[in-house]
Order: sequence, then structure tokens, then C-alpha cells
Amino acid sequence: MYNHNSSPALVNCNFTSNPATSWGGGMYNYSSDPTLVDCSLSDNTAETDGGGMYNSSSRPVLTRCVFDSNTAGDRGGGLHNNDGYCDASFMDCTFNLNFAVYGSGMYNYLAGPTLTNCTFTGNVTGVSGGVYNDNADTVLLNCVFSGNKASSFGGALFNITNSEPAVVNCTFGGNEAFDGSGIYSYDVECTPTVTNCVFWGNADDAIAGDGEAVVTYSNVEEYDPLFVRNPDAGPDGVWGTEDDDYGDLRLMPGSLCIDAADNTAVPPDEFDLDEDGDTDEPCPFDLDGNPRFVDDPDTEDSGNGEPPIVDMGAYEFQTESCPADFDGNGEVNTADLLILLGQWGTDGADGGDVDGNGIVDTEDLLALLGAWGDCPGGPPPCPWDFNGDGVVDDLDADILVEHWGDCPDPPDECPWDLTGDGIVDIYDMLELFDHYGPCP
Repeated sequence: MYNHNSSPALVNCNFTSNPATSWGGGMYNYSSDPTLVDCSLSDNTAETDGGGMYNSSSRPVLTRCVFDSNTAGDRGGGLHNNDGYCDASFMDCTFNLNFAVYGSGMYNYLAGPTLTNCTFTGNVTGVSGGVYNDNADTVLLNCVFSGNKASSFGGALFNITNSEPAVVNCTFGGNEAFDGSGIYSYDVECTPTVTNCVFWGNADDAIAGDGEAVVTYSNVEEYDPLFVRNPDAGPDGVWGTEDDDYGDLRLMPGSLCIDAADNTAVPPDEFDLDEDGDTDEPCPFDLDGNPRFVDDPDTEDSGNGEPPIVDMGAYEFQTESCPADFDGNGEVNTADLLILLGQWGTDGADGGDVDGNGIVDTEDLLALLGAWGDCPGGPPPCPWDFNGDGVVDDLDADILVEHWGDCPDPPDECPWDLTGDGIVDIYDMLELFDHYGPCP
């Protein structure tokens, strides 16, 4: 699709397997401001730049769009923003398994795009698997970079030529590069600001280069943030292949990243995400769409600002609102009842103590029965999507098969046991098959 001096609005559109001999395999925007909502650009190719999309002097606005497996011969496998007018906006977008020589996920030249609640996974390249900034002041808020790889510099993010990106409340896990697996700044003039971020499990130096990053209220490979599940390149040990597991980078109870960041660094709600008409307030949501400012009563505040203190990373730890959901599947059911009965009379260290008084007894049983059914807020967003790519498919089925059999101890480290019976078996596979397709 080619747009020139136009502003089309597209909803639920798919651009698949389109080739271009130069720029923009899926879409080319020149002096145009298109709006795309719930669109997919996949398996498109461009011999030069912008395999999925190429923007020149354009300001597109994209919401909940997916760039998957696009290829560019030079720059911007998923997308290329070019020229000074390109202040594009991306909200809740996913960039997965794209490829280019430079900037497999996104390439920005003389541009200042804003990315909010976006995910970059499995993008592999020579320089910068995730986002390549060339004289670009990109803004990244509540974004996740997992399993991206560069054979040279900048597994997730690469900066050159006076680029000064602002990286706020982002999480970097399992990225790889020869140097700067998280962020690499090539020139001394490149000074990215990194605030409220988490870097964990990235190869070699997470932040590197001649440009000195200004890092505050962030955990840069200093201590285990206690992710729900760490990223894993799979049995072949290679990112960008079918066995990749991008992990679950939400924080678990006890993480030192909880209530440990800087409230004043959270940027304004420019896009009015909560639709309350107040665009001056701090951005109110995290990557999951949950409240961004939540106090954990079990964690001492170590961050900056008036409580509640924001967490580090893309996901805000949500205090437990469903204490009878022992297996964490989003509902109180027979599996939880069996856990309670199995812990009867104990201190409930392995589940069962709903009221937290140190003994599993009749009061806990009555509380569980009273909470029977879905937890407040419903089940987890997509527990069947084991590799975190937003789709339940054969890749997730392969991961489930790899963990066939009895769950390890403790059982809460067994997300493949979808039925909560302690065994990964045919019933879990049937449960997964029932949810094939895009995550809700």
C-alpha cells in the first residue's frame, strides 16, 4: 500500500507476503499520517529499507499492530522511520522475528517516534536487533526487549550520531550482542537516559559504547529481579528460532525492583490512555494495562516520590487480590481446594492459608468456597502463550511437550501444567488446543 499526502484509517487489516524492490514491502507512507488499529504486517520484504513499513516525512499512529517476520535488505526489517517529520506513535505494538542488516525491529533516522507498551522479541541482525537510532530521539515507555540478537553491537538498542533516546520503565531480558547486549551507544555524543528499567540475563555488557548512558533508579544486571520466567533460547541455544521462550518478565513477590523506581520520571499520559481527559498526569498504566502506581505492603519503599512508588520495569507488581488461587491460574477451583485439603493443619507454607494466620483450617476452607470462580480481574492475560509471542500455536505446543511429565518442586514453577494437577499431560495439551490463536 502506497500513501502520498493522505491520512487513511485502517482497522483489522492484514498485509502479508508483499514484496518491494526498494522501500516499504507492506506499506510506504510519504508525507502521510495514516492511522492503523489492530493491523498485522507479516512476511513482507523490501530489497532496501522497511520490510513491513517505510515512513518518509510521515506521522503514522499505530495501535495494537503486529510486525512479524518481515525482512529488509538494508535497514528496518519491521519498520523504517526516515526524515525529520517522522514523529510516529506506536501503542501496544509487537515486533517479532523481523530481520535486516541494521535495525531488524525498527530503524529511525532523523526521527523521534514514541513507543508505549511495545514488545520486541526474537529480532536478529548484524547491528541492533530491536531498535536502531541514527540522529533520533526515540522515546520508549513500558517496553520489553527479549531474545533479540546482534552479531556486532546493540542486541536490543543501538544509538549513533547524536541520538538521545529516553528509555523509561522498560525491561531487557535475554538479549545478545558482541557488545552492548541491551544498549550500545556508538558515539560520545549519544547520551541515552535510562530510568526505572530492568536489565537481567543479557549477554556480556548490558549497556556499553563510547556514549555514556545516564542511568538512574534501574537494575542493570545487579541483582535477580525475580522474573516469573526467565527468557530461554531453547535447546538449540540460538535466538530467532522456533524453540525460543521469551519468558514472563513480570515481577514476583520479594523482588527488589518493586516500589523502587522514580515517580517523577514517568512521562505524562500524552495519549490519554485512561480516557479521563488529563494528559498532564503521569502515564497511569503498565504494559499489561494494569495500574502503574501500586503499593506493595510487603515491600519497603526504596524509590523516589510520594507513595505509591512506581516499580522498575515494564510491569507493575499487582498486590494479591485472590489469595485462594494457590496455583495462580486466575480462578479458584477444585485444584485450589485439593491444595488446601492437602495442607490441612499445617502452616500453609505450600498453600492453603487463605487468611494468612499461619494455620490451614476451617476458616480458610470457608474463605476459599466464598471466593469460588474467577478471580477479580480474571485469569492471567494468556497463560497458554509459553513463548510470549502473543499467539497460542504449535510453538507453544512444542514447549509443553518438552516439559511432559511430573511438575518440579515447587509446583508453582510449572506454568505448563495448565490444569493445575501437578502433571503436564494430554489434558494440558487439550486445554492449550482450546485456546489456539491470538491471545485475548
